[in-house]
Amino acid sequence: MKPFEGLRVLDLTTIIAGPMVGAFLGDMGADVVKVERGQGDSIRVNKQTEIIYIEFNRSKRGISLDYKTPRGLDALLRMAAQADVLVENSRPGVAERRGYGYDTLREINPRLIYCAISAYGQSGPYSQRPANDWIIQGVSGLMSWTGEEGGEPLRIGPALADYAGGMDGIAGVLTALYMRQVSGVGQRVDVSLLNSSLYMVGQRLMHYPLYGEPLRPAGNKHPWGSPAEAYKTEDGTIHVVVQDAWRWPKFCNVIGRPDMISDPRFRDNRCRLDNRTEMNAILEPIFAQKTSQEWIDLLADGDDQMVGIRQGLPEVLNDPQVQHNEILVNMEYPGYPDLPLVDTPVRLSGAEGGISRRAPLLGEHTEEVLAEYGFKPDEIRAIVGN
Repeated sequence: MKPFEGLRVLDLTTIIAGPMVGAFLGDMGADVVKVERGQGDSIRVNKQTEIIYIEFNRSKRGISLDYKTPRGLDALLRMAAQADVLVENSRPGVAERRGYGYDTLREINPRLIYCAISAYGQSGPYSQRPANDWIIQGVSGLMSWTGEEGGEPLRIGPALADYAGGMDGIAGVLTALYMRQVSGVGQRVDVSLLNSSLYMVGQRLMHYPLYGEPLRPAGNKHPWGSPAEAYKTEDGTIHVVVQDAWRWPKFCNVIGRPDMISDPRFRDNRCRLDNRTEMNAILEPIFAQKTSQEWIDLLADGDDQMVGIRQGLPEVLNDPQVQHNEILVNMEYPGYPDLPLVDTPVRLSGAEGGISRRAPLLGEHTEEVLAEYGFKPDEIRAIVGN
C-alpha cells in the first residue's frame, strides 16, 4: 500500500516546480489529476522540453478543462470541493481574478490544502514580474559564485531554483496535511522560487557581512576547503575532498608525499587555502600519473578518502551504484523510445512508493475523471465539447 492512497489532488501547474509537487504525491499513491487548458502545459512545446513534461507529470491522470469559461470554472469548483490538495503556479492574483483563488475555495472546502507557487512571492515589488529558473538563479545570488575562476557567473546546469521551489512545495503540502489531521481544516501553502533559492544560499549570504567580500566564481575549487578540487588523471577527471584534519596525513602517505604532512605551507586547512597554488603544483602531476579508477581504488576504497570520478550523463546511466539503487525506471510514452525516468528518491521501509503510470496525453482521462467526481454523462459531454 502507498501512503497517500485515497488522497485527491488537483494539479493546475506548468513547467517544473509545480508539477514536481503533484509527481511526488502521485508516486506516493495520491490520485493526482493534471488539469490543462487549451494546448496544455507550455512545456509540451517541442521534443526537447516535452521530456521534462514526461518526467514531472508521471503518476498522474490528465484532463482537458478550460476553467476560464463559466462551465469550465464551475466544473473546477465542483472538483475542488471534493479534493484534498490543489496546486497552482499562476502569477499572483490570476487565480483570484479567475474565480478559483484560495479564499473562494476554502469557503466550499475548508479541508483543502491550497499550494500556490510563484516566482517572487504573492506580494511585493517584483510579484507581478514574469520569471523562470534562470532569472531567479540570478536574482537570488544562486549563480553568483558559479563559474570559472576570475570569470563571470554562469547559470547552474540543472533548474535548481525550480527544483528548490518544488521540494519546498512538497514539504509545505505534507506539513499542512499533518496539521489537518489535528485541526480538521486546510490552509494555504505559499512557496516562491526566490525564497527557496535564498534558503539554499543562506550560509553563503553570511559570507559578505562576516568578511566584507562577496564569494566569486572559483571554478571547481571549494572556497572554504582544500584540497577540494578537480584533478586531471591519465584518462579523465576526479574530484578530491580532504575534508577532515585526520584525513590529510593519510592522504599524503597514499599519494607518496609524506613530506607534505609537516610542510608549514600545508599543515592545516587555512594554510592549504592560502597556499593553494603551490599545493596544486605538487598534486596535479601526481594525479596525472594514474587513471581515474586507479585513484578511486587507492583513495576511496583503500584509504577512506572522499573522491569520485567526474561522469557525463551517458556514464551515469550505466553507473553500477545508480543501477544498484534502482532509481531509473524505463517507461514508454507515445512517440518516444523507452525513456529512463528518475523515480522518487524517497524510500520508505513501511510503505510502497514510486512511479505508477506514464505522464498523460492532453485530456487523456477527462471523461473517466469527471465521472469519478460525480459528473453526469450529459454534463461530461457538454464539458468535453466545450
